[in-house]
Amino acid sequence: MQSITFSDARKHFAATMNHVTNDAEPVRIMRRDAPDIG
Repeated sequence: MQSITFSDARKHFAATMNHVTNDAEPVRIMRRDAPDIG
């Protein structure tokens, strides 16, 4: 599972979604002062 920061997920949203879709691999989005998503 790939982990990226919330800021990077926002900056590269389309590429992140393509990665999830094409590779069928979940991505964990790490947030500051909040639980991770994923």
